[in-house]
Amino acid sequence: MNAIVEDWPVIRADLGGKAEIFQRPADGRKSICERRRFGNADSPAIREQMYEWLAERTNAFVNALRPRVRSAAADFQRSDE
Repeated sequence: MNAIVEDWPVIRADLGGKAEIFQRPADGRKSICERRRFGNADSPAIREQMYEWLAERTNAFVNALRPRVRSAAADFQRSDE
């Protein structure tokens, strides 16, 4: 997560949307969060909007974070050797 925080301005731009880094009150660890409010989830049309948004944001997170997490993991393994 430290590598993500260090490069956050670039990563946030890659993510688009409204993702933010926040510090969890329970343990002080940092996390990434993005939220959006929708109407009544009992409505099929609203549920469809929710799932479309979730799929798009999940894809954006995976595309932006996967290569960085792999790189950070590889760096961590090299430093541990």
